[in-house]
Amino acid sequence: QSTWGHSLHCNPMVPRNRLALALLVLASAVAAAASAIDARALSSDAPSCLNFYPTNRSAEAPATSVAEDANVLLAVWASVDEPNIEAMLFDATTFTPLLDSPVVLDDDAVDASGPRVSYNGDSFAVVYSKTPLSGAGVFIVTVTVDGSVMDAPTLLTRSMTGPSPVAPATSPDVLDTWSNFFESHADVRALSVPERTRIRALFYLAIFEAVNSISKTYEPYNEFVDTGIVDADMALADAAVASAANAVVAALMPASVTAPSVASDAANLLATQQGIYAGEPGVTAGEALGDAASTLVLAATDYAADVAAAAATIYTAPSSPTAYPDAGNELFPGWATIIAPFSDLTPPEILRTLPDGPTQAQDLAEVTSYTSAAITADGAKKSIVDNWAMAASTYHVDTVWALLAQELASDPAQAFGVVDKARAHLRNAIALSDAITATWANAYTAAFWRPVQAEPTFVGYSDLVVEFPGFVSHYAALSFASAKTLEDMFGDAFTVTPPVGAYTSLAAMAEDAAMSTVYGGLNFPSDKTEGQTVGVVVAAHVSELFAPRVFAVSAPDVAVGADGQLLVAFGGTDNSQFGCVLFSKVVADLAADAADAPSCLVSRMQLETQLTRTALEAPIEPVVAFVPARDEFVVLFSGVNLGGVFAIRVDAATGAAIGTDPSSLDDGLAAEFTIAVANDEVLAAWTTELVSGSAASDFIISAAALEVAADTDTVVVKGVVSDVTATTDGAAAPSLAATDAGDFVLCYTATNVNGVDMAAQVVCSAVTSFPIEVSESVRVSVTEDAETAPDNEATGPAVTVTAGGTFVLWSETIGMESPSLGGAVVETDTLEARTGEFCNLGYSAIGAAAAPYEVNKTVALAVAIPVGSAVIAGLVAIAVIGRKRRIRREQAEANADGEKPNADSEKNKDEAGTDTDAEYEYYEYE
Repeated sequence: QSTWGHSLHCNPMVPRNRLALALLVLASAVAAAASAIDARALSSDAPSCLNFYPTNRSAEAPATSVAEDANVLLAVWASVDEPNIEAMLFDATTFTPLLDSPVVLDDDAVDASGPRVSYNGDSFAVVYSKTPLSGAGVFIVTVTVDGSVMDAPTLLTRSMTGPSPVAPATSPDVLDTWSNFFESHADVRALSVPERTRIRALFYLAIFEAVNSISKTYEPYNEFVDTGIVDADMALADAAVASAANAVVAALMPASVTAPSVASDAANLLATQQGIYAGEPGVTAGEALGDAASTLVLAATDYAADVAAAAATIYTAPSSPTAYPDAGNELFPGWATIIAPFSDLTPPEILRTLPDGPTQAQDLAEVTSYTSAAITADGAKKSIVDNWAMAASTYHVDTVWALLAQELASDPAQAFGVVDKARAHLRNAIALSDAITATWANAYTAAFWRPVQAEPTFVGYSDLVVEFPGFVSHYAALSFASAKTLEDMFGDAFTVTPPVGAYTSLAAMAEDAAMSTVYGGLNFPSDKTEGQTVGVVVAAHVSELFAPRVFAVSAPDVAVGADGQLLVAFGGTDNSQFGCVLFSKVVADLAADAADAPSCLVSRMQLETQLTRTALEAPIEPVVAFVPARDEFVVLFSGVNLGGVFAIRVDAATGAAIGTDPSSLDDGLAAEFTIAVANDEVLAAWTTELVSGSAASDFIISAAALEVAADTDTVVVKGVVSDVTATTDGAAAPSLAATDAGDFVLCYTATNVNGVDMAAQVVCSAVTSFPIEVSESVRVSVTEDAETAPDNEATGPAVTVTAGGTFVLWSETIGMESPSLGGAVVETDTLEARTGEFCNLGYSAIGAAAAPYEVNKTVALAVAIPVGSAVIAGLVAIAVIGRKRRIRREQAEANADGEKPNADSEKNKDEAGTDTDAEYEYYEYE
C-alpha cells in the first residue's frame, strides 16, 4: 500500500483528483480484502512513546500494578545503564506521570532479573533478583502510593540454610559418630590448642567438601569435588563422610601417645561403618568423593612441616619491663607467621593495642584480688573457673565449643541434613582455628606479661600451665568467635545441654568462659576485653564463608493475599537431585520476616518423573496469583526450555505447599508464564513451541482455565488448553490482567502477523476464561519501519487494567541501540487506542479465534485469495485510469495542433525520430 501510494504521490504528472481516485480504489480493495480475513492494516504513522522516560536511557523488563484506592499505578523496570531498578508513578485514570523523573529503588542491581510489583492495600511491593556478594538473591523494596521508597532493598534469601537432604543417611548418624570420635579420643585431647583447632578445621573441611559436592547447596571453600563418576549426585553421604574423616585423621594426627593409636581406631571405625551401609546405592561414589575431598584439602597444606617450623621459631623477649620472659619453652612462637587463617583476616583487623599505664595498674589490682583463697570462698566464681580453666576440666575450652556445635546441629528442631550439619561444624571449627591464629599474632607481637610475672608473689586459683604471652586471652577469643558464629546460625538462645554448666545463652556461656582465666589469675581484664574483640572480628569473617548457594535464581513473582500478606515465589538451582528448585516466602512484616528461610515448594525429587535430571539443572520461572475463593495462592512454573507446565497450591498463611506433588497441566515445550484471577476464574497463559518437522519451530500463546478444587490438593485444566494467538507465528512473553467484568486482557509480542514478517510488536487481545474465546485483538505498538527494520522490536509487555483503561508497557529497541520503554493506553472493553498527553499511538485490529493445539491449514489460502484479488483489482484500476487519461491527453493535444495522433502509438516522434512526448512514458509506467 505504501509503495504504490508513494509512486502515485511522487509523480508530478498525475493530477491530484485522479491520484485521490486511484488511492481510493486501491484502499477500498485492500480494505475489502482485510475485512474478508479480519486482518489488521499495518500502520507506521504513530510511533510508540513514553514522554516521561529519557531517550538516552535504557530499560527492560517492565512490570505494573495499580492501587485502586489511591488511583495510582506504579510501573517498575530494570535500567541497564547504571544498573538500577527504577519506577514511575502514574495517575490511574489519565495515565499521566505524577513524578518529575523516575525514582531509583536500587542503584546496585547487578544482573537483575524481573522486577515484579504488587499492591498490598498499603504500599507497592517490588521484588527482583540480582547478584549480591555471593551467588544470586531475591530482594524486595516497598514503595508508597506517593512514590516514596520506604526502605532499602532487603535480601529475602540469605537465610536459606534449612534442610538440604542428599542421599538418605543410615542410622546411627555417621557424622555425629565421627565428631564424637574426634573430640573424645585421648590422642586428640593430648594435642595443644593450636594443633587441635587446626586439625579439627581440616577434618570438617574435608567432610563438608565431600558432602557439599553431592548437593552443591553452599559455596565450597576450594572447589566442588569432581570424581568423574556418573550419578555422583546420588553418592551415599555416609560413605563420603566416613572416607573423608578417616583420611584426614590418618594423615594429620601425630604419633600416638596411647595405644592403640587414633589412626588405628579410625580405621576400625571406618570398617564398622562400611559394614552398616554395605549394599546401599551410591557407596562407591560416596567413598570416591570422600577420598577426593580429603586429598584436595591435604594437598593445600603441608601441616606437619608448618607445625614444625612454628615450633622451631625462637622467641626473644623485647626490652620492656612488661615483656613476657623468654624461657625457651614458649608454645609455637611462629604459629601466626606460618599458619595462615582460613578466612580473609588481616593483621590490621586483629592486632590490638596494649592498655595504657593507668589501665594496666587497674588490671593488676583487680586480678591480684582474685587470689586462690578469694575464689575458693566465692562459690559462683569458683564454679566458673572449675568448669572452664582447670587442668582437671573434662574438656579444654575449644572442645567444649566444638561439642556444643554438635549438639545444636543435631537438635531435631533444626531438622538439619548432613550437609547443613557438616557446614555448622566447619564454620565453628574455622572460627576456633582462626581465633587461635589471631590470638598468637597478638601474643607474640605485644609479648605482654601475665599476672604471675607482674606480681611474682601472686597465687591464683587456676592450675593451668600456659607457656605463651597473655595478651590477648585465647579463652576470650575462642569463646566469642565460636559463640558469635553459632549465634549466626542458630540464634543466641538454645535448649540443648552444653558440655559444661547450665547455660541457655551463647553470650552468657562465652562471658563465663572468657572470665574464667581472669578469675583464675591467668589473664588481666584487658586481655579478656581485647580477646573478646578479636573473637567477634573472627566470627564476622567466618560468617562470609560457605554462603547458601542460591545461584541462577529466576526472576521472582509476588502476589497479595486477603490479609495483605505477600507471597514471593522464585526458582533456584542447587544442582541436587533431591534439593529444592522452587521456593516461596510469605512476607507479612518485612522487618520481622526478612530473616526467615523460604519454604521449599518443589524439590527435584518431586519432578524426576516428569523431567530428566539433566533438564533440572535449569532454573524455574514461577508466576503467582491469589485465589480469594480458596484463600490460597497458585504458583505456575516450569523449567526453562524444558517443557512441562506445572502448578502447585500454596497456603496463604505459611507459604508451604498444599499437597505432595505439583499438578501437571501440559507436557508441551513451554516457558514465559502469566496468571490472573477474575471473579474466582483463574486463567493462565504461556508461550508454547510447536515443533514442525526437524528444523522449524513456531511459537504461539496457549491459555488454560484452571480449577482449584475444594475437595482435592490439585490444580486441573477446565476444558482444553487453547491457542489464543491472534498472529501467525513468533508469539512470546504473554501478560494477563483481569477486568472488572470478569474477563481478561492478554498482551504479548509477535514477529509474524498474518504472514508478514516484522520486528516484534505488542499485540493485545480480549479473552474470556471458560470457555476460552478471543473476541478482539489489536496491535498496540507501532515501531517505526517495523516491517523493514528487524532491529526495531518490542519485548516483555506488562498489562494492567484500571478504572481508567488498560495500561500497556513494554521494552523496545530501535536499531541496534539499547532498549527503552514504549507504552500505550487502550479502552478496556474495545481495545481502542486512547489519545492524550500520555502517548498517541496507532493501533489496528487482528483476527483471532481460540482453538486447541491446531494450526489452521486454510490460513494461507484465506490470505492469498483476497489479498491477491485486492492487489490485482488495484493494479487494474490504476492501469485503466492511467490508460484513459493518456488517450484523452493525446486527443486534446491533437486537437490543439490540428492533427490527430495515433492513439495506439506508444510514443510521438519528430521527423528525426526523437521523442517529443516523454509524458507518455510516465503514463505507461504508472
